[in-house]
Amino acid sequence: EVTPASIGAYTQEEVNGLLQEKQNIINGLEKQLQSRPNPNLLDNWYFGNPVNQRGRTEYSEKGYGIDRWKKSANGETVYLEDGCVKIAATGNGYLMQSIENHTEFAGKTVTLSALIKSTTGLAQVLLDDGVTVIRGSALNTGIVFITKTLDNNLTKLGVELSAQNGSTVEFIAAKLELGSQQTLAHQDENGNWVLNEIPDYGEQLAKCQRYLRPLPYLDLSALTGYISGSG
Repeated sequence: EVTPASIGAYTQEEVNGLLQEKQNIINGLEKQLQSRPNPNLLDNWYFGNPVNQRGRTEYSEKGYGIDRWKKSANGETVYLEDGCVKIAATGNGYLMQSIENHTEFAGKTVTLSALIKSTTGLAQVLLDDGVTVIRGSALNTGIVFITKTLDNNLTKLGVELSAQNGSTVEFIAAKLELGSQQTLAHQDENGNWVLNEIPDYGEQLAKCQRYLRPLPYLDLSALTGYISGSG
């Protein structure tokens, strides 16, 4: 009797097993590609070890605090905590960052996300292109994100992280990226949120020093945190 084994051929069961093994490899590769992080358009976005050339651990006045992030008002205090930045608001408290060369992103789809360590109330992210504003809110820890196709006639590109209605919110990281998916973080097998990457501190410092470089005997409060295309 001639059998598959007698002539060195695979049985149907073995063929099915090989096909499943190949499909598992393909699925694994696709998952890796999907989780590969996109470039982050924000500077100084990892609050676990932020660039903080002003050297303070608490900012309560309106204006710039940690590099590239600006407090919107005097109604909140920003603290540098262990592994995060904490916004403690008496009303609504915001940290804002403006994106340089915003016209490059006209008509493109972007996603803004933030990883929240803790919140006592309403946490929010905001994306503003000067034409329309969209917001995303969260009452729990984890990821909050929003996606927007920017207006072709946008006049700016700014993001905000906020604590609303007297809340206190701890942010671990934030990301603005091209595309309709967030690649800031993922959940592990236990459901914990894990950042997909940690930025190089030296690289972030170099980016921030384009906007601020402390000098001896210089009043840092007189320096701005944003450079436009015209200087």
